[in-house]
Amino acid sequence: MNLINKSRLLYLLLFFFFQSCYKDDSQPAGTLTAPLLVTDVAESYTVQSQGGRLHIEPTIQGTDQADHIFTWLLYDATFISNNPKLPVADTLGRTQNLDYTFNHQKTGEYVLVLKALNAKNNIAQLFKYKVTITTPYLSGWYVLKENAGSSDLDFHYAGGKIENWIAQNNNGQSLMGKAKKAFWVPRMKNSLQSTDLFSGLAVLTDQDVALFKLEDGTKLHDYSSIFFSQPAEKRLQNLLLAMNGNLILVNNGRYYIMNQGAKFGSTRLSNYEIGDIGVSASMDILFDTSTKTVFLNDGVNIRTLLSNGAALKNMGTDLYWAEAYRGTRSSTTLLFKNPVTGEGKFFKLNTTIGPFIDANQILIAQQTDLPSGHHLLAADVINGNYDNDLLYYSKDNQLYYSAFLDLTPVLQKTFDAGETISCIQHIKYPAPNSGVVNSFNKVAVATYKDNNYQIWIADINSTGTLSFKAEPDFKGKGKVKSFTYFENGNGNFLYR
Repeated sequence: MNLINKSRLLYLLLFFFFQSCYKDDSQPAGTLTAPLLVTDVAESYTVQSQGGRLHIEPTIQGTDQADHIFTWLLYDATFISNNPKLPVADTLGRTQNLDYTFNHQKTGEYVLVLKALNAKNNIAQLFKYKVTITTPYLSGWYVLKENAGSSDLDFHYAGGKIENWIAQNNNGQSLMGKAKKAFWVPRMKNSLQSTDLFSGLAVLTDQDVALFKLEDGTKLHDYSSIFFSQPAEKRLQNLLLAMNGNLILVNNGRYYIMNQGAKFGSTRLSNYEIGDIGVSASMDILFDTSTKTVFLNDGVNIRTLLSNGAALKNMGTDLYWAEAYRGTRSSTTLLFKNPVTGEGKFFKLNTTIGPFIDANQILIAQQTDLPSGHHLLAADVINGNYDNDLLYYSKDNQLYYSAFLDLTPVLQKTFDAGETISCIQHIKYPAPNSGVVNSFNKVAVATYKDNNYQIWIADINSTGTLSFKAEPDFKGKGKVKSFTYFENGNGNFLYR
């Protein structure tokens, strides 16, 4: 049974149930009812999960139509295939006409059934239709911003903008603290025992970490409920999505693992004091601030780099910025800066699984020393390009790129005086992988002035040069720290 696709299984079960009529065996033979004719009902309907109205006034014809009791039933067309229970219907109405308004209904495909029960002979006829329950939250831009000591998301979509999306869906409460990052989590669930997986958003500030259900904005967990056993000290540093789909939280120098959206339970203790900066490639790449050493998490255990990574051990300098390009590119960029001398180091790594487990494979593809005052070491914001060996970076109101080959600055755009650049991201959708064709490939840049943001979405040419429109794509209140782009409930990856 568990090999049957869950949607096919439901329709197989309902195929027999949704025949023209069924009869209670306790009734005498020869009393079958004449079939009814139902018209003025569409084959399918699409409604919003919040406030969507399903209004149907069918025309029903039949010689004994007046003898029938009518009930409208809604069946979820998807359920977990190893669930031993048959799907249970929601009753939407008990009259011939249906007028029902949805309140945070789960999105997805449903089967709507009009049940006509003959009260005289207890025989029912059933008529089925398709209902798709959707929400505007599934496609658009989620913009993480900070404003007056709290953080929230603005949602920009084809129909307009929802300001303070978190507060709008959670009793007016935004998240406390300065925004750090927000990103898509493909597989979340309410609890360890739950079989219901859904798409969600993870948000990190310096004072809170929270998970939100994408389809209705419901907050499932925040710092107060996201651990099985809460840490003794709260010092939120980083949040990563590992290659295996698990969330990794770095708090107070230690990291915690969450298995597919339940709660953080596994604490990984070590002699390392984990820093604020880390990324996920084929393994998680972290930095020990005490020994100034790069190390790995393979999803289960901490690993040290092999001899092909010797230059990344006991470095005597700090990790300043990092970005990992997972998927087909499988490379990572690290930037180090010495807080005393101001000098730096730039590394490009081959971060497929091979160089992490075989010292004979090349891990360090490029290593470049940077003098004190180098433009990358003084940048306000840095971001990479998934397809080309170059970095985008900003200083004040000017945006540049530098190719890995010589790391020379090339001016891309000068924004208005007084604007500062607060976020740069190269966004590819769907998330790059073998055989995936991208429908979206842009660089988004956010600027900030007088507590207002502007977001510019630029085209990228074959060499990585950016082309901007004359006007910004989005505007709002606050300072932007992160973007997440969604189509139909699936989002892009965040690489830093």
